[in-house]
Parts: sequence; structure tokens; C-alpha cells
Amino acid sequence: MSLHYAIGNAADPPDRPVAILHIVNNLGMWGAGFTRAINARWGAGPERGYRFWRDTKGGYCQVSIVDPGAAYIVHLFAQRGVRRPGNPKPLDLRWLDAALRDAALWAHATVAAGTHPLAIAMPRIGCGLAGGRWEEVEPLVQEHLAGQFHVTVYDLEAQRHAP
Repeated sequence: MSLHYAIGNAADPPDRPVAILHIVNNLGMWGAGFTRAINARWGAGPERGYRFWRDTKGGYCQVSIVDPGAAYIVHLFAQRGVRRPGNPKPLDLRWLDAALRDAALWAHATVAAGTHPLAIAMPRIGCGLAGGRWEEVEPLVQEHLAGQFHVTVYDLEAQRHAP
């Protein structure tokens, strides 16, 4: 399929059914970065799901169903702790690689169980509070998702540089 870039809110994309991917930490901390947009659009359900399933390891995904058959929040456990002076880049690229692989398996199973293709939406995952760079994240998104699904990466406003 393909990877596209758009201006808008990744927490509320126009496509349905949709899987909204984002990165979470392994500590159970929620409420900063993109999780604010998820809470604003979908309420506390995704946070409860994340807190219920989270543990100290990473490299997997967990899914919160926010609109059955139409919208899912996919929590990618790819962040070791939170960003602070002693941990300037909590994004773990090995965990992200494994979590995206896990998300792709889940997405294929979801498509196989339904009748419609599944769109994937996300902000530039791992490139905000997780401290990563899109140049290192995008190849993983391409490898695991963009060749198989319609993936849209959303920016809240136009980026000064090319995607």
C-alpha cells in the first residue's frame, strides 16, 4: 500500500475503520504528548487499557477498542521510561521494531476477520517526548506497515522540512 503525510489530528482521522498507533512507556505513565489528544477524543478507555496491560518489558502492542469495528488505539510499548536528564532518548528502536511487527500481525488478523481494509493513522511516533528522529523511525514504519496498509502520518501543522 503506501505511506502518506497529512496535516491534522492523528487522534481523529477521517478514515474508518482505523488503527491509531502511538508509543507508550513501560512505566505506566500517561498524560503527556499524544496521549492528551487520545484522551480528548476517546476519553479514559484507552488509558485504562494501557494501565491494565502494561508491564516493564517492551516490544509489543496492546489494543484498546474505542469504537467496535471502526476505531482502535494501538499502544506500542517502545519507550524505556520517560524523558529526563539521565534518559534523553527513551525510545528503544529494537522495542519499536518488535512492537510494529506485533501491530502488523494484529492488523492483518483484524482485516481477515472483517470485510473492510484497515487504515493506519499516527503522529510521527517516537519523535516527541520519546526523543527519536523520524529518519530512524520512518524505515521501520515502511518495513512493517506501509507496504501492506494505507498509513497516514499526521502533523498538527506543516513541517518545515520534507517528510
